Amino acid sequence: MDALTYTSNETISELFLNLLASASSTDTCNSAHPSFIHIITSLSVDEAKIVNLLFQKKMVDFPFIYFRAYRDNDTRYTQSEKHLTALEYRTDLLYPEKIDLYLDNLVTLGLFRIHPDKYITRHESVIEILKESYKDEKEEFQKMVDSMQGEFSDIKIQTGYYELSTTGKEFMSACVTHED
Repeated sequence: MDALTYTSNETISELFLNLLASASSTDTCNSAHPSFIHIITSLSVDEAKIVNLLFQKKMVDFPFIYFRAYRDNDTRYTQSEKHLTALEYRTDLLYPEKIDLYLDNLVTLGLFRIHPDKYITRHESVIEILKESYKDEKEEFQKMVDSMQGEFSDIKIQTGYYELSTTGKEFMSACVTHED
């Protein structure tokens, strides 16, 4: 309760209030884990918006792409650090350029698991949209690779996905408002 009194943001306050409501009902108290207080206090406003978006869209997983360039005749490679998801375009984030930090924090908090170099067939159409949406980022990565010492082959687009964890599912059930 103390954390709620220090929170001035409506999105974060709503998570606390929903958790409190879940904990006080005999029908939903089993989904209100005490660790969820720590999770809420560790979320930025933008991260709370991402959690709300994913819950409202019923997204239990979502794909990402990133770029990798291999050295010619070698198994060594360099790759982009960013996982490009387009989530920053799907909700009104205060700092969309921090999307990678936000996703890292959601993984660290145990709400999501990350599966690099994995592929889910139903993500094919979204992956094609991501490839089209991030052409400029691919060109920037190509310039960076070209400036490095050594011979690199063409850039390959790699795929992966984020998946809602068991903790994430319970957290969303207890803390995020349902819109019908």
